[in-house]
Amino acid sequence: MPIRLLALDVDGTLLDTRGQVRPRVERAIGDARDRGCTIVLATGRRLQSVEPIARRLDVRYLILIDGGVIYDRERGAAIYEQTIDLVGLRRGIHLAREHALGPILFESPAVAGRVLVGPAEHDTPEMATYLGRREDVARLAFEALEVQERVVGMIAMGRRDAVEKAGQAAHAEGRWSVVVWEPSRNGYQADTLSLSPSGTSKGVAFGWLADHLAVSRPETMAVGDYHNDVSLVAGAGRGIAMGNAVAAVRAVAKAVVADNDNDGVAEAIENEILRTSPL
Repeated sequence: MPIRLLALDVDGTLLDTRGQVRPRVERAIGDARDRGCTIVLATGRRLQSVEPIARRLDVRYLILIDGGVIYDRERGAAIYEQTIDLVGLRRGIHLAREHALGPILFESPAVAGRVLVGPAEHDTPEMATYLGRREDVARLAFEALEVQERVVGMIAMGRRDAVEKAGQAAHAEGRWSVVVWEPSRNGYQADTLSLSPSGTSKGVAFGWLADHLAVSRPETMAVGDYHNDVSLVAGAGRGIAMGNAVAAVRAVAKAVVADNDNDGVAEAIENEILRTSPL
């Protein structure tokens, strides 16, 4: 059965370690599209960050903030959204602060899509570096942060030991989908705790989009490399792990391709789509 819907993680998968889309990868994506395959970018990034990549590759659908939002670029609108409820939001902010971490909230692109943070005097050094010169940062009192109603994700940055302890506490509470990130060139450059609404994942969002587009599971494929890609790779009809993937992704994948510096995405597309789909 031909692949009609392909989801690609961005950092560590689509992009090489320099943050570039390699020429062979770009050609393979274009060829897959020409054969009737819809390409989806599935990322932990926000709309503002992934939009230039999507524009270059002519990708319509974006799974953002680890499955919190699906954005349709053709319509210029979010078609799916999972927000953190106010109880979970308040507790998440308190959990971060209890562990001396800086909470950063991501507002849905269905509204302003801002980065919401507390007063600057409470920033950790890691948080201050991440925020940098971003123009879409809104500083609010912590009391105001706790009542924001369109928050689709939250991260907290700080020292590794603090992030690990906060991650363990978050897992124990069971209120959120939790990912702990180690510093890397392919993702956050500081130790980071990520909290999403309970049950939210790239895989769940991809499944919703497949249903929305009337694509059956055997007609789907996904390629990823990190812990937040496990649900995506496991849930696709054809799940592919990058050569640089963590063990958890490899364990659920049906195949492993080259790493992101050696055209792994192109290899996956060529093997699974271009050699099996008629022109």
